[in-house]
Amino acid sequence: MDGFDFFVNNFIEKEHRERWRFFKKKGWERVRKNLGQLENQLDQNKTMLVQKNALDFAEKKIKELKLAPGKFIDFRGGESVLIDNNLEKISSNSILVFESDKTAIYFHDEGWIYFCR
Repeated sequence: MDGFDFFVNNFIEKEHRERWRFFKKKGWERVRKNLGQLENQLDQNKTMLVQKNALDFAEKKIKELKLAPGKFIDFRGGESVLIDNNLEKISSNSILVFESDKTAIYFHDEGWIYFCR
């Protein structure tokens, strides 16, 4: 399973999952065009919004939970493996997925993150 499918299957509300799969099937540009709706369709029982010191929070959680290297999904360029979990390489409107740990971090364009677990 690719990282985006994992994210959709685990952290998007059930009634919206098929829609996001359709967007991805149409290409990353289609996903990007609809990102404004993503935060409203996250499963609130599995996500936590962090608005202050978001990057520090993400780095702390990665270390604290000893998360394995994640899959980085940049909606401008696709998916790649982030070997060292160095968040300096992360851009907004992207997702870092840790499938084996059932965890993801959505980096919002406002500088916030959604910690998903």
